[in-house]
Amino acid sequence: MWASAVLVLIGLADAIYLTVTHFTTTVHLACSGSGTINCEKVTTSPESFLLGRPVALWGLLYFVVVLVMCLPPAWASQSREMRIGRVALAVIGVVFVLWLIYAELFRIDAICLWCTAVHAVTLALASATRAADLRSAIARAAEEIAVDVLAVSALGGDGVLREIAVAGADLDTTEYPLSEFPATRSVLQDATPVEAHLSD
Repeated sequence: MWASAVLVLIGLADAIYLTVTHFTTTVHLACSGSGTINCEKVTTSPESFLLGRPVALWGLLYFVVVLVMCLPPAWASQSREMRIGRVALAVIGVVFVLWLIYAELFRIDAICLWCTAVHAVTLALASATRAADLRSAIARAAEEIAVDVLAVSALGGDGVLREIAVAGADLDTTEYPLSEFPATRSVLQDATPVEAHLSD
């Protein structure tokens, strides 16, 4: 979560800088203006506009939205829509960055270092966001398992596990024998045979 927040703030600061330099004449990009590294050539090219607005502005709006979705309350939310939204934003960011890299290399024939920084942050943010979502999902699953274990224990855990072991006697366990699992080995050793269980 914190890694995502730091990356968002870096990307946001970079996007603000690019947006300000685009709309003002008093602030200029601290970047080479000639050769392969040419920020001005990139930021004034036709590819630097989307729907009539500078890409830098779209990047600024993107990081603002991502920042909201990476705040602690958003991470704590159990909302499925929130998780899908974060993944969708990450995918959109990665696709757009790949397009911009292609445009710089093969259409504009120049590279903007400040844009490259945004690209790197966006890719890292997508990775960090996905990893954080995965950790959250694992934590929720572990919590649910713990609750289930407590519920089984409250209802008489040994009896329930014995029923599971007996029921599993009819399964084909040639490839994955239940006895290989520590959690069921002791239960299987003490389990009542199927015939005795049925006679009861």
